[in-house]
Amino acid sequence: MTTQKATKAAGDLDPSFGDGGTVVFTLAQGSFLGASKLLSDGKIFSAGANADDVVLVRHLSNGDLDDSFGEHGITRIKLFPGVRIAKVVLNLQPNDHAFVFGSVGEKLEAILFLLRILPDGTLDTRFGMKGRVIINLPEGENIAHVVAVQPDGKIVLVARVVRGYENYDEVLLRLDSKGELDLTFGETGMVFVGKVHFSSLIVLPDDRLLFAGAKKGALLFARYLSDGRPDPSFGEEGVVTIEVSQVQFAQILAAERQRDGKIVAVGSAEIESKGAHALIARINPDGSLDETFHHGTPAVIGFQGYEVQNHAVAIQSDNKIIAAGSSLGTEKTANFTLMRFLPNGAPDLEFGLHGRVMTDLGGLDLARSVSLQADGKIVASGWILGLPGTGVGIARYLS
Repeated sequence: MTTQKATKAAGDLDPSFGDGGTVVFTLAQGSFLGASKLLSDGKIFSAGANADDVVLVRHLSNGDLDDSFGEHGITRIKLFPGVRIAKVVLNLQPNDHAFVFGSVGEKLEAILFLLRILPDGTLDTRFGMKGRVIINLPEGENIAHVVAVQPDGKIVLVARVVRGYENYDEVLLRLDSKGELDLTFGETGMVFVGKVHFSSLIVLPDDRLLFAGAKKGALLFARYLSDGRPDPSFGEEGVVTIEVSQVQFAQILAAERQRDGKIVAVGSAEIESKGAHALIARINPDGSLDETFHHGTPAVIGFQGYEVQNHAVAIQSDNKIIAAGSSLGTEKTANFTLMRFLPNGAPDLEFGLHGRVMTDLGGLDLARSVSLQADGKIVASGWILGLPGTGVGIARYLS
């Protein structure tokens, strides 16, 4: 006798989306790795790399490809014929215009590109040179990390210039709304910040910029004024580092601002002989650890038999926190993994099993972004490795 679940619960896959709640998209030839974001109308926009093409894909809110977009839901943009697209990251404006930021070129020779895409998938010819901006940072390989848009339309980029082993700089750049370097930021539109890694950027309401990442194995937050100078009112000369006890290495991979100004950050922590564990922390607007969240310390969470990382975070209207990432099993399997936390940092036991959900999409499944629909449903997306034609996976969950 089979007992069926009578009602759906928070964390269950949404059966009205895709194939039982999931969608896996691959191209007929070659891999497609990229990023996905939720559009204002509930459609899902993805941007990724396939050989020398930037590939844009749009899915309907039910998970089907949107035939009204490009050719059967797919648009290709070629930057330099025959030159490999090395990496793509994505950000959307409230009007559903997209910025696609990435690196193009072979290892040690890559340069940066930024595309502005209209909602119909075509390049915005009013931006840069016919919708494209090419940037070559001096003396090294250029690696794209983050793109964000200020309310005034200026674009902030985070990239790295690599000159050799342990010889690199993280670089902040700001462009105006037309794609020109903004000379009011730093001395030349750029700020070189040294050997740190910034994985996340929040544009604050007063146009200050809050970056999060890692430095020498510790959690890192850095806040800058709108002109590119470190903000002396934050931490120590604009920088906060947080050592996580009993771990070898810790990093922030995503951060989000709550309505009250507090910052929730997620990532991973390496523990000797036990591998990667999920990490979540919350700081106050001044950079101090929030004593009301997990007793004022970063929470490090392990699942027996898995190595876990959080790559994305979203905050619900009730201030519950969704962290999304991956769980790598001992059999070299990996699943999308979502965790939900109460506002005080405790696991939400009403979500999935003991506050977490794992979803197998058929390959090595790595969730890298998470968004909340207007109705509260949770959309996670990321990479599906190991399939024929490695691609993008999307899953939708009830909340």
